[in-house]
Amino acid sequence: MGNARNIAFWLILFLLILALFNLFSGSGNTLQSQAVPYSEFVTAVDKGSVSEATIDGETIRYRGTDGAQYTTIRP
Repeated sequence: MGNARNIAFWLILFLLILALFNLFSGSGNTLQSQAVPYSEFVTAVDKGSVSEATIDGETIRYRGTDGAQYTTIRP
């Protein structure tokens, strides 16, 4: 029984360390977005260089046709 308790302790410790590492290292699979002025977003839309956009309140997140991600605040 002591052996099972020892294994459980090390497993929990390992999972805790892994969780802390993930918390402080950030999410590796999310792309960083570049903050741009709203006028630059409007220009990109007019040129047809926006492949998708998401509006969340005043925040607009969009992906350019080049694959880069951008964030702007609408007026």
